[in-house]
Amino acid sequence: MAATLNARNLAGVRFTPVRFTPSSSVHRGAACGGVRITLVDRKALDAVALGVHLMTALRDLHPKDWDAKNANRLLASGSAMTRFARGETAAEIVGGWTASLMEFERRRAAYLLY
Repeated sequence: MAATLNARNLAGVRFTPVRFTPSSSVHRGAACGGVRITLVDRKALDAVALGVHLMTALRDLHPKDWDAKNANRLLASGSAMTRFARGETAAEIVGGWTASLMEFERRRAAYLLY
């Protein structure tokens, strides 16, 4: 997972594999693997895009274990979830809302006070 995410060269973050054994929860006592996310440039990070990259990496690396049924609560975008379910890449999903974001920012500019 860490290698996959690092290969995407996401601005502002780096990923390191970690192993740990939880002392509580349903995984108590089980050796687990994960990814440490290190923030290296706060201004460069696009947190929403990072979330989409995490979702697509999990989907692609662990298709039998990944359960996307609750992902829409985090993403909150029907069209993005449809694209995710079709197997699109994170770049394609994020690129899908670029035009809408630009229109929102244009309309919003008239209401900014400073």
